[in-house]
Amino acid sequence: MKKSISLVILSILVFSAITYAELAEVAEARGAVQSKSGDFSVEAIPIENSILPAGTARFNLRITNNENISVRYGISVENTGEWLRVDYIRSGVEIEKASSTETEISLRAREETDYGTYFAKVTVTNEEKKETTELLLPISIKTAEELSGMRTPDLRVSMDIPSKIDPREENYITVYLLNKNNRDLPKVTIELESSILGKKEIIESLSPNEEKEVKVKIEIDQLTKPQQDTLKGLVTAGGYRFTPTQKPFEVINYGAKLTVEPKTEKGFFKTTKTIMIENTGNEIISDTIKSERSIISSIFTKTDPEARIIETDNIKYYAWDVNVNPTVRSTITITTNYQPILWTIILIIIAVATRYMIKSKVRIYKKATSTEMSEGGLSNIKILLTIRNDTNKPIKEIEVKDIIPHIANIKNEFPMGTIKPDKILTHKSKGTIAKWKIDELDASEERIIKYEINTKLSILGTFTLPATKATYKTERGKTKTTVSDKLIVGKE
Repeated sequence: MKKSISLVILSILVFSAITYAELAEVAEARGAVQSKSGDFSVEAIPIENSILPAGTARFNLRITNNENISVRYGISVENTGEWLRVDYIRSGVEIEKASSTETEISLRAREETDYGTYFAKVTVTNEEKKETTELLLPISIKTAEELSGMRTPDLRVSMDIPSKIDPREENYITVYLLNKNNRDLPKVTIELESSILGKKEIIESLSPNEEKEVKVKIEIDQLTKPQQDTLKGLVTAGGYRFTPTQKPFEVINYGAKLTVEPKTEKGFFKTTKTIMIENTGNEIISDTIKSERSIISSIFTKTDPEARIIETDNIKYYAWDVNVNPTVRSTITITTNYQPILWTIILIIIAVATRYMIKSKVRIYKKATSTEMSEGGLSNIKILLTIRNDTNKPIKEIEVKDIIPHIANIKNEFPMGTIKPDKILTHKSKGTIAKWKIDELDASEERIIKYEINTKLSILGTFTLPATKATYKTERGKTKTTVSDKLIVGKE
């Protein structure tokens, strides 16, 4: 008898366990969420919780009042924020004693919400006792393919780039794609990005289980400076993202070189040396350019830009410190110009020649050889005139004219060896005019004229006699005139 009772009890326990497992499986299949709190329980039964982006998820919320009195329950939803918003919910329900009530909750996904599973927290509160219970409602945002039962994209993605890149050469990025599912992927978007390369987007397609290599040419300026960078990639297919491992790479220095090409051009007493500088590399080059300096020619030399002077092994150089950017050409000019000194010499020669041409061929000098004083003043003056031929040819028909002011008289007594005047005339305003004629003066010959004047009154201080004038004819028959300096005699 006892044995039979034990069997019955065991059978009941097994049946209860099986029934509970079946109910659990059903609940799991339906996605029901249950929660109990004191005198009430809550269950959320999904109506639709797998949705498209911007779709609406719906749940039946069943609240059971286990008390023997009517109770009001408040309902609220949290964890919506940026990815979900409440489409419909009742803020509260009144439930009779020992009974249940169902109400619907609608939650809409925002358009920008990405694929994945999200949870909204529902809180039910016994407003009398302030007891609460919480449930998490799962909402899955899926692609149309997933909702229709199609397999989700499954890709194996990797990429490769040369670790060192010479920007002068052709270089490629290789993206490796493997479709691991038996489904077509008509649009596979490959996005590549780095600081140097910028952004690139390539559209490809993959057949079921297809493996593909995608070559992408690296377009980079040849003048790109040596530097390090990282290539990042992203592959998108059917709304799913696949991220390959980032790849570091380096743009190399392909041989910075400064070419210096001197060129010399010679002109009329002028030499121009041009030094062309060019950076054929891909980074800035700093260097010192030198050109030998001559001490003598440096006086007549200018440089552009201005140079500094350095000395190496007892040799002096013009020097320029340069910083040249890639592919930039610079010019240094050294100009040695003797033209100014040449023109100066020519002008001097012209001036001398002109002076020689325009100067008088006959020169006349006037001076006082002696003076006599009377009654404290000047009374007698002896005058010497020297007429000289400054050429190497004879000059004919020379006339010498001297003026003696009214305050003095010329004495008619002339010493031996001197030329006597041909005429002595009296002029009302000028005074006495004496004239001498010389028929010919040989080359470099001098003639002396001496005469004496007496003052009518004793002259105190100084006395000025006018310049003596001489006229003569040139070989071409032109009349030329030359004069002496004025003569000042006496003491101040």
